[in-house]
Amino acid sequence: MKLPKRHRNHQLETESVRELQSKLPSTWVYRTPTDDYGIDGEVEIFDDEGVATGKKFLLQLKATDEGDLKKALKLRLPIEKANYFDSLNSPVLIVRYLAINKKIYTRWFHSFDPYWESVTENSLAFNFAETNSWCEGRENSIEAELIEYLSLTSNKYPFPISLPMFFTPDFPLANEAAKLAVQIITASKKYDELIDLKLSTIPESFPPSYIIFDSEKLHVVLANRTGSCLHFKDGLSEKLRKNIISDIFVAIGLGLFFKSYRVEAGRFLSDNIKTSTLKHDIKVVSAVIAGLIQARQHEQALELTKDLFCEEEGINAAQAALASIIRCFGSNNTSDKSLLSESLSQISNSLQERGINEIAAVVEYNHANMLRSNNDKLKDAIKHYNNAAKLLQEYKERSYWLSEVAGCLFLLKRYRHASKFYKASIDAEFSLRVLGLYADSLMYSRCFKKSLDEFHRYLEVDDNDSFNTEWHLKSTCLHAIVETLNVEEQPAYHGECDIDALIKGTEDSFIMYLKEKDALCGEVWFHLAISLSNEERFENAVICFLMSAFCGHSEMDSWGNALSCSFQTESRGMSAAIMKCAFDKFGQDFLLFFSETRPLGEDADPVGAQLKLVELMQFLNETKPSKSKFEVRMHRPDGGYDKILPVANEKA
Repeated sequence: MKLPKRHRNHQLETESVRELQSKLPSTWVYRTPTDDYGIDGEVEIFDDEGVATGKKFLLQLKATDEGDLKKALKLRLPIEKANYFDSLNSPVLIVRYLAINKKIYTRWFHSFDPYWESVTENSLAFNFAETNSWCEGRENSIEAELIEYLSLTSNKYPFPISLPMFFTPDFPLANEAAKLAVQIITASKKYDELIDLKLSTIPESFPPSYIIFDSEKLHVVLANRTGSCLHFKDGLSEKLRKNIISDIFVAIGLGLFFKSYRVEAGRFLSDNIKTSTLKHDIKVVSAVIAGLIQARQHEQALELTKDLFCEEEGINAAQAALASIIRCFGSNNTSDKSLLSESLSQISNSLQERGINEIAAVVEYNHANMLRSNNDKLKDAIKHYNNAAKLLQEYKERSYWLSEVAGCLFLLKRYRHASKFYKASIDAEFSLRVLGLYADSLMYSRCFKKSLDEFHRYLEVDDNDSFNTEWHLKSTCLHAIVETLNVEEQPAYHGECDIDALIKGTEDSFIMYLKEKDALCGEVWFHLAISLSNEERFENAVICFLMSAFCGHSEMDSWGNALSCSFQTESRGMSAAIMKCAFDKFGQDFLLFFSETRPLGEDADPVGAQLKLVELMQFLNETKPSKSKFEVRMHRPDGGYDKILPVANEKA
């Protein structure tokens, strides 16, 4: 008779839990979670008197029957599980149980080092060593490591951090270890309140935080996690020997930076990076620049970048530094922007003087993008875009350069020039987004029929991700201009509008003015809309109020009245489109304005309007207004370009 059989994996799991619990102090509490998302247990530490300490850590148990020790100590963790462990507030202790000899090995998950242990798209190699085996007193080191980890990850100030230094006999400067230690400790006196450096002999087990110098690396470990690691497998160069103290403090600064102690990291980095051999490492300099900027040491970040651009071997690192600077200068602080702009000009001039025009062009281009980002230095932006193209003619053939110049021209109200650049951008490389911008520029160039045709092209593409509600509304308005007013194109009008005289006339006087003189006069559209709404011709009034808004006349009133009139029609889609556009433009201010003033409220149903407003607000909560971002583009040695989006407060 067949009976249920317990799977070996379940047996192994039970064995591993029992073996681990037998090694934990009796005052520690082991709990099994009710929902297992990759966490097998939780341990809470109580002191010898049985009083709770508030210290907890999580466990992931991995048991195996593998008899080959080398294979048994290699563990692969799925990347999803690793990401989950990384997101948890409590540290995770990975426990490896070998059933063949009933031995337990432990390592904190946060001690994983991607340099020494491989990472693939699907998993990472988490390897144990014999030094990770559970030995007498291991529970004490676990508690000490946990305390150190919590001190560096909690909101409590953990400084000064004790950092013992260890030198292995095979360290290239081992014969000068004592001298070097004295020099390092002496130099560290200026950081007494942050670190406590001391020379120590190598122990059987390392403390949670330390610095070690061995045959091939300088390794800074903070709370069992690699803070930074400087490798020198090929030996110490003369330059590295000379600057190793600076390298040590930069390594400490990077470790603190990655632990989110930005200000403290900034002190180490700003004091030492210029004399460090690490300043030419792209990854290092990117982190250093980010650390300096987050520590509000903008001038030091810019000075470092300028110095790197002055060194032939520092060009690639300089570009990485520049990308970090532009990405991190997301604030609207005018003095910061001016400082950055001045530095970029100095960098470009220095590169041009040395004949490095291709990199200078990249600097000029990114300078232009930075100036364009807040729409307040558009003429200067165009100047630097042109400088980039003079230094590197290829820019004039690149679609992104053409569309960005067009954007500046559009905002400067040079619509016809903008439309030419947008057209050239589309010819170079088709973009649905640029097609919409091209149609928009044609509208303000008064090429109404051509603009309508291009908007039709845009709207024919079934692409929800790129769909722009404003273009839909403008195409509707253009249809009225082209089909109803029979105006396909119109020269620019430079006269003044006598609105008082038009108001005294009839509705036809408004229409004739729009047809024969200026179809982009927002004030005329507004008063025509008022007249139409008074006659309860709400569908036509919506179009006129929208045109008034698009032409810049009393925009909040125009959008509000357009929405109010749309409520009197059967078109819920039109109401939703108007609400979204107005909300994207004015945010919550529009909702407050509309709910408090209720444009055209005398003839509207107040309760019905409020209910419709709530319905549309629900629609807005399910959508997010799009934000345009400028791009940082950096030259690669192979001739290509990398683009990077800024991290904060992007406006284009």
